[in-house]
Amino acid sequence: MSSRLIHGLVLFAAVFILYGIVCFGSVATAQDNSEDTCEDICSECPPDSKCPPDEDTFRVFLPVEGSHAGGEILDEYIEIPNGRRIYALLVSGFHQNRNLNMFHFYNFAKFVLKKKGYVHFSWWNNLLAPYMRRPLHDDNSVPSNGEIPWLDLMGDECYPDKAIPGDDYQFQADAKRLLTAIRDHNPLAKIVLVGHSMGGDAVARLGVWASEENIALDIALLAPIDPVGNRSWLIWPDGGDLGNARCSGLFNFTRYQATHEDWWEGSDPFLNHAPRREFGTNIKYLYHRWQQEALPPFDFLCPPFGLFCSHMYESDYLFKYDHDIRVSRIGQGSTNVQSKMPTSLFSGLVVWPWFSLCPNCGGFIDGHGEIVGFRGVEPFGVNSYPVALEAGENWPPWPGSECERECHMRKWEVDPEYLDNNDYAPKSPNLCKVSGDLEKILATIPESEPPEADAKGPYESECEGTTTIVSLDGTGSSDPDSPNLTYFWHTNCPGGSFDDPDSATPELTVDTSNGCKVDCIVELTVTDELGNEDIEPADVSINDTVSPDISCPANKTVECDESTDPSHTGEATATDACDPEPDVTFTDVNTPSLCPEKYTITRTWAVTDYCENTSSCVQTIEVVDTTAPVISCNVGDATITPPDAPISFMATATDNCDGDPSIEITEFDCFKFTKKGKRIDKTESCVVDVSGDTITILDSGGVADNIKWTVNATDGCGNVAVSECAVVVVNPGNKP
Repeated sequence: MSSRLIHGLVLFAAVFILYGIVCFGSVATAQDNSEDTCEDICSECPPDSKCPPDEDTFRVFLPVEGSHAGGEILDEYIEIPNGRRIYALLVSGFHQNRNLNMFHFYNFAKFVLKKKGYVHFSWWNNLLAPYMRRPLHDDNSVPSNGEIPWLDLMGDECYPDKAIPGDDYQFQADAKRLLTAIRDHNPLAKIVLVGHSMGGDAVARLGVWASEENIALDIALLAPIDPVGNRSWLIWPDGGDLGNARCSGLFNFTRYQATHEDWWEGSDPFLNHAPRREFGTNIKYLYHRWQQEALPPFDFLCPPFGLFCSHMYESDYLFKYDHDIRVSRIGQGSTNVQSKMPTSLFSGLVVWPWFSLCPNCGGFIDGHGEIVGFRGVEPFGVNSYPVALEAGENWPPWPGSECERECHMRKWEVDPEYLDNNDYAPKSPNLCKVSGDLEKILATIPESEPPEADAKGPYESECEGTTTIVSLDGTGSSDPDSPNLTYFWHTNCPGGSFDDPDSATPELTVDTSNGCKVDCIVELTVTDELGNEDIEPADVSINDTVSPDISCPANKTVECDESTDPSHTGEATATDACDPEPDVTFTDVNTPSLCPEKYTITRTWAVTDYCENTSSCVQTIEVVDTTAPVISCNVGDATITPPDAPISFMATATDNCDGDPSIEITEFDCFKFTKKGKRIDKTESCVVDVSGDTITILDSGGVADNIKWTVNATDGCGNVAVSECAVVVVNPGNKP
């Protein structure tokens, strides 16, 4: 009897002895009852070609690596959507998703799609075509052989027939090319690697490769979930006590093997531990959770009480990631989460009522799948129910239905609720124990380092008139990941407008016609290629600190009787850059002289704009009195008769500025002319009395006498007027 058969019988016996007979039932076969078709996508595509997407893509060439068991092996290429913010590779484990009808980490995948990311489902040993269209390289490829997966792993040969291809070498080669292409085309995108079971080992290997110095490919989140070794050939010392068991799943496909480098010639798995796998700083977040089980490898109590792990320590379950302190769960301030996931011994007790006749069937204690949403156990079998993973019964399975399956996946990509709304989603995706953590972790990892806006404020400008132009400068903005930033400026400045708001150095025009000072704000938004943005405000102050220009009228000399009003002496004119009507005023300071009618006006003109900026100039106005008084003799018709004596005549004077000029009679003369024109002095016969401005003729002498007197009038400024006054003595009969 072969060792594989013995292992199988032992396994079935253990199940029946420990847990009894479980209820009978049958699992519904997925049928193609969907009304949706994919003819619009694939009508022009050959059966084996990938439908062309409607968006920008990039192509990745995937050559065949090594040898494969199975049919014809072909090189492949795949086309991946370009420009996504997140690229998530979700890798299933051994014996999982064989019919391309499982969605590992379903809720997390939806979360990525909602973030406009790309989700690529994969087997642990086959990258699969995008959108789970088909296996790559070989249509006969499978994630496990046989209906009872344990029989594939318990063989005593060094190449157990566990899958086609038997190990993950082709997957590793394809995934490395894919990840490199993603990073080349999308340097700022998040790359996420999540794998369960042998898929966990597969993504751990990718993490080690990405950490190599010559690779240094950033991985935003690396999540090996309950990883177990996936390589068949582990070199042990020939002739050792373990013999051909060196390829047995009891040792090869263990969690210990996933966290350590492959064993090498001359090492002893129990005495000389292989080095632990180590991740570099390019792994931004490590999330490693595992559970343990009572079936092979019997590590439910490890360490240290399990059948094959009494020599182990907890550290043997850990990857080496020294860039942050190791914690047991998220939210503890570290990016190094590695711990055992609490699970129930009887994981099947929490199970979707899959069978109507036996709703509580289960109780199997193999917890390897519980962490991702397996529950219970099939009747007379060893497989748990994938209640958090398996698609609805109408999902189109593999083999076949490539186009229809891709069509649904593309619709799901556009609308993350599509599978739920069309009964294609798993029944109980919340039973996956890690999706929630993965969502929270991814939400905390920025897609890239955000840019830093530098608006270069504050800006202070001088008012230029009714509008003022302010030159802005955002060239100091930066991004640690990419120099390709986009700019957008916004402002609340009155009448604010930009010549180009999308420029790093626009000019802002501000309305400055309605106020002395403008205080407002501009905001610069810079955005990187992934849509991360930063906003920085900057103050804008437009001030008027320049005094207006003023021009005084010319200095002027005016007579004391002339007006000194600016309408006569001239007005100052003023202009201002920002105030169209600055206020012009003047003040006078009079400087008197000895002559009260003569003085100097120092006229200071001042102009003030609405910002209280002032300018002034001085005009000098000389007020003078150069006009002599005007004398009036007040002699009537200038005739008198002898009988009129005594008679008085008072001279008066008026002045244009002096209201009381002084008047004095300075000379007197009395004479007559003969018929022949001879002048005869009569001063002795004429008797007069002079007193100031008045002359009194006491005796006029004779007829024909001429009486004259000289009157002087002097104003306050010394202007003198001289006037002669006279009367003629006439015969009374001749008086008019």
